[in-house]
Amino acid sequence: MKKVAIKFAEWVNKNRYVKYFGSDAPNCDKWYVSYSPPDRKYYTTDELYELFIEDERALLEKSKTI
Repeated sequence: MKKVAIKFAEWVNKNRYVKYFGSDAPNCDKWYVSYSPPDRKYYTTDELYELFIEDERALLEKSKTI
């Protein structure tokens, strides 16, 4: 479990996701890509984890074809 947590943290960092702590209530405590335009998309931690899982599955599928 610790390895997955570390890989997720590295993925979040690599993809430049940062937590939003502003005053926009619906988006507080959500994640967005750093330096994205003002109409950026915000993600909950669960949504980000799902994106991470999709990326990991794609990497596994890619490695199987090599």
